[in-house]
Amino acid sequence: MNFAQLSGIIRYEFLMHWRRRALLGVMLGLAVVPIVIVLLFGENNLAEIRRAWVTSGGVETEVVRQLTTRYVLIDSTMSLYIVLLLMLPVIAADSVPKDRQLGVRELLDSLPQSTGTYLLGKVLGFWAAASVGAAGAMVITGLGLWLLVGPFQIDRYLTTWLAMVIGVGLVNAGLSILLAAGQATRRRALFIGVTFTVLCMIANVGSFGRGDEFWAVVSPGRQAITSYYFFAAWFDTGLPQLITERDVVLALAAGVVELIIIAGAAILWLRRRETSA
Repeated sequence: MNFAQLSGIIRYEFLMHWRRRALLGVMLGLAVVPIVIVLLFGENNLAEIRRAWVTSGGVETEVVRQLTTRYVLIDSTMSLYIVLLLMLPVIAADSVPKDRQLGVRELLDSLPQSTGTYLLGKVLGFWAAASVGAAGAMVITGLGLWLLVGPFQIDRYLTTWLAMVIGVGLVNAGLSILLAAGQATRRRALFIGVTFTVLCMIANVGSFGRGDEFWAVVSPGRQAITSYYFFAAWFDTGLPQLITERDVVLALAAGVVELIIIAGAAILWLRRRETSA
């Protein structure tokens, strides 16, 4: 593998996605929407938090910190769920076909690089761009909610964001890029991305609460991860009987396996098409 070529593709892909308004707009929404939710619909939650402060005599107690953390996670995970599961894979889908439209693919094909290097660079470049955007959104959201809601447990906040961004957003975005890599046009690639997203949503929502641990782990809807971090934030007792931290780790591992399998299939498909051409 030529690492100089790989780094060049990653840098190009990173800059390309940040020049597109779609990724920037989605990440701004990811940062702003939780704050807007608190401002427009969080009066009851804020009133409960104020009562907790009054009860504690104005002293920050563990009860107050847990209460603020719960509402912070409720407000932020809604945006994480929508953006990472339903929007990011669609934005990523046309990463490969757009190179042909821009005339970049012909230049890349003239270089002595492998199909695997090209696809790896496309996936890693998008991951880098999305990670920078998600990190910025996480900081903006955290600061805003800290001021509006109150001090919360930073470790739980960081863990939720990292698990959702990596286990749901980056994995499914990578799968979307690879699934649509063989499409000739951006329109067809976007259709693949939308179809994949709809199937993930159906798999995620349809399996919630059924107690099927195996499907929750291997499902491309990442039901184990979203259930553990999203739905548990809404319930005081969480979901210990349905999903555990072990299931979250297994779901992430399953996503990595899926990426490897789909990447292999995409490489074979592109090589066969290049040979037949």
